Amino acid sequence: MRVTLNSIIDTVSSSLQTNLGKLQSLQDGLSSGKRIRKPSDDPINTAKLVVFKTKQNQYDQYSKVIAESKTWLTMTENAIDQVNNIIMEIRQACIESGNASVPDSARQSIILRIQQLKEGLMDESNSKYMNKYIFSGLKTMEKPFEETAGVVSYNGDTGGMAREISYGSSIEINFNGADVFNMSGTAIPGDPNTFEIIDNLVTSLQAGDIDNISNVILAQVDRAHENIVNIYSEIGSRVNRLDLTGEQNENNMFSITEMISVIEDIDIAEAVMDLKKAEVVYQNSLNVAGRLLPLSLLDFLK
Repeated sequence: MRVTLNSIIDTVSSSLQTNLGKLQSLQDGLSSGKRIRKPSDDPINTAKLVVFKTKQNQYDQYSKVIAESKTWLTMTENAIDQVNNIIMEIRQACIESGNASVPDSARQSIILRIQQLKEGLMDESNSKYMNKYIFSGLKTMEKPFEETAGVVSYNGDTGGMAREISYGSSIEINFNGADVFNMSGTAIPGDPNTFEIIDNLVTSLQAGDIDNISNVILAQVDRAHENIVNIYSEIGSRVNRLDLTGEQNENNMFSITEMISVIEDIDIAEAVMDLKKAEVVYQNSLNVAGRLLPLSLLDFLK
């Protein structure tokens, strides 16, 4: 094969470009910290990265949903706690008014206190979080409880707010007002709703019907309290489940992040050594090119 000056120039130029390209690639890798910067760098591992990063985004979304769900349940727990306190005060009023020796003046004072407690219960039943009503079921933008002519009605529904917190796993984060206050009569079959119990207590006090207060209304208040305690316990169970699922999601996220790093990130120490080698190779290429290609017209005339 005949070697010409043009072929030498082409070969040397090609080598210089190859070595310079490798040097540039290594420098870019060290600057970005990434081994794969575009799909063509490693098509197979790029496809794996797409899968892993999709899962990473999903677990990140699950973490956000879990955090929001825990906040909703915490706000519900706070409202339920206040409802429980009011019911316990109603119970105390039943015990106080169930005593036949209580004078009329004291009974009137108890009635006023009970009416105030009912107002407080109405406020708690319409509790809101992030401008949404907690006890409205799925109708979170609609005020759940309204009082007309002394009668309290429920305007929400019994829908459950389900949230996906992991692959194939979801949880309901709300407790509708119909169950909390026995508005539909299904939470405590046979008993009036909580607001009606309070109204009946006031009516019995005004009529002096101590037997009804002691034998009927007090038992209804106790069952309403038991219903609230059960809901309170269920809130705790759901929060615990969210905590456990959150920990599992964090572990999965950590594993996926490690796998992404193994595929995508460079080994800094190894990359620095490769860069130094590439610099030496490129410098040697320049030296060779400098010796082979300094020829000019004057060189040929010598």
